Amino acid sequence: MLLKKNVNCNDVDVREMAKKMQKKFLKYLDQYSVILAMGDALDPRLKLKILRPTYDKVDPITAEEKVAIVRKNLNSAL
Repeated sequence: MLLKKNVNCNDVDVREMAKKMQKKFLKYLDQYSVILAMGDALDPRLKLKILRPTYDKVDPITAEEKVAIVRKNLNSAL
């Protein structure tokens, strides 16, 4: 959320740094989100119901799809 906020910052240096960091973060999120989310879903304190609001905060457009992918991967692991 801070990266999204700072991408539009008036300070040029902060704005450019935030853009670079956001690019790296999105790459990381795309590559590893399923594995990390499976760990969260297996944690009895979190479960799948926590994933949807979390994905909604990061990217509401693809949140439902990402939850479905995690659910599918968890079912295939059983």
